[in-house]
Amino acid sequence: MTDRDPWAGMTDGFSTHLFARRIPTAHENAGISEFWTLKNGEVGLMLEYSPDESTAIMAPSFRGIRIGENRAKHSIIIELADPSMRDAFLAVCEDIVEQLDKVQPVHARRAFILRLQRWGILFKGDHEALSSEAQKGLVGELQCLGRTVIPVCGPSNALVAWTGPEHGVHDFTLGASAIEVKTNRGAGTPKVTISSENQLAVGTGEHLYLYAMGVVPSPDAGMTLPEYVEDTRRRFESPIDGMKFDLKLAQIGYAGPDGYDTRWVAGTPSVYRIVEGFPRITSDTLDPAVSDVTYRVDLSHCGKYRIDEHTLVEKLEDINGR
Repeated sequence: MTDRDPWAGMTDGFSTHLFARRIPTAHENAGISEFWTLKNGEVGLMLEYSPDESTAIMAPSFRGIRIGENRAKHSIIIELADPSMRDAFLAVCEDIVEQLDKVQPVHARRAFILRLQRWGILFKGDHEALSSEAQKGLVGELQCLGRTVIPVCGPSNALVAWTGPEHGVHDFTLGASAIEVKTNRGAGTPKVTISSENQLAVGTGEHLYLYAMGVVPSPDAGMTLPEYVEDTRRRFESPIDGMKFDLKLAQIGYAGPDGYDTRWVAGTPSVYRIVEGFPRITSDTLDPAVSDVTYRVDLSHCGKYRIDEHTLVEKLEDINGR
């Protein structure tokens, strides 16, 4: 347990009454209130949010923490049901309080739930650092996000377009266009691994691009994964967008900066149009008995399909009406 216990001294024993201690916040005069709570011996955190805020986004559920909402009174509360999780619960609560100070009052409930969603995913994970291959893949996606997707559709829409963390078919989906990001060991090894027969499949009216990038470890050049994360985070001026970004990272398995010492050098991307003739395996070319195909494509044989990154941005803007 940390030295600081925000519930200390609120009451003794068990009581069916809800005891609440107001938390000093940046929004005290804006109709938003936060409280440390205690009821039936269970510690909690409660938010009273603006009646003008939408309640469309639903609260998650996960083991050991009870979540309740009274929409008539515009309040939402989390309570610790498993005393063995008290340290973790305090970390969740303190993180929520810290993040709520960063958002506009009308977005307080949304921020509260976004942080709960992030923590819910992290609680379900194994808490191990991403493997080297997973780190490389995330560096590639962050580079594509920052270099291409955000310039095309803006920070908020770019997060919606980043569908890879939700196990979408492609890493980025922008209307009728999609981008599949692949990393390799650089120009000397121009092969990329395609992990299913669907990754390079293109539907009628769709446009698919393969975004290949060399990402290699280096003892003294490049950046660590947390540095790439923070470099990308700076592109999101909205605190809500920052929380959505954190949620995407949690879905991938990135919980924070600890355990990531390897420095990675990201090269210049090579972009390829996936059109008729591009070497690939798709489900319509396979026997129905064959599935879950993994294969490699040697990009040194794909030069006639290559376009530069600037052209990709222009094509995405044209296709998506910007």
